[in-house]
Amino acid sequence: MCGASAQASDGIGRRLPARFLPCHARNRGEWIFCGDRPWIGQYNDERVRRGDARPTSRPARSPFIVEKPMQAEVLLFDLGGVLVEWEGVESLAALSGGRLDVEASRRFWLHSPWVSKHDVGLCPVEAFADGVIAELGLALTREAFLAVYPGWVKDAYPGAPALLEQLKGRYRLATLTNNNAVHFERITRTLDLGRYFDDVFASHEMHMKKPDPAIYREVTARLGVAPERIAYFDDNIECVEQGRASGWQAFHTVGLGAVRAALVELGALSAP
Repeated sequence: MCGASAQASDGIGRRLPARFLPCHARNRGEWIFCGDRPWIGQYNDERVRRGDARPTSRPARSPFIVEKPMQAEVLLFDLGGVLVEWEGVESLAALSGGRLDVEASRRFWLHSPWVSKHDVGLCPVEAFADGVIAELGLALTREAFLAVYPGWVKDAYPGAPALLEQLKGRYRLATLTNNNAVHFERITRTLDLGRYFDDVFASHEMHMKKPDPAIYREVTARLGVAPERIAYFDDNIECVEQGRASGWQAFHTVGLGAVRAALVELGALSAP
């Protein structure tokens, strides 16, 4: 138990502060930091014997504490831009005729009231098209917009199904996605969600979207695990930051290569 009265020995007669407690079921010399987030690190006995290492309240800078993520039980993935190719940002920027650059288009998908209504299932696609055209002053008809809109979701990234297959069975796999009925149906055909994911959380079915803190609380409750046991992968930094604020291990991952790198850091994959 992590408390003010807890004490631990380093194995060579030196008493350690309460923040260092033995990490059970691991090799001698490893310790866990009991603070506002999980830490697991390697304790360097030889440097303490020489007297040139001391316990510190800042384990990330300690000479014998190396930060590693806590073991995850759930791997929670966004879809578009993470496992599935999504061209909505670039395509909308192009349709805007220069009024939106790529970054402004990315923010539009997160914050536009029309996108929000559409993503939480409160706006049919026809009304969504009319609203976006009016909000951005696009020089095209509803019919022209709807002709290209479904195709902004492409296929799963090459290697994504094989990666999920590799992880399945070792972890509980889940997805949390801001989506709508049009694109979600296409993604379901492209990537057999039920084959890989134990849990599917889609904004248009939950009637809430990222980065609203409410959806993070709801997903945590439905998963039924401690927040720090959830490893989350998203391509939007705002959604990643809210994941971290919700206690998740959240990784900013744009594309499948970044997902693989984060999984290596997490210990879920071996380094290539």
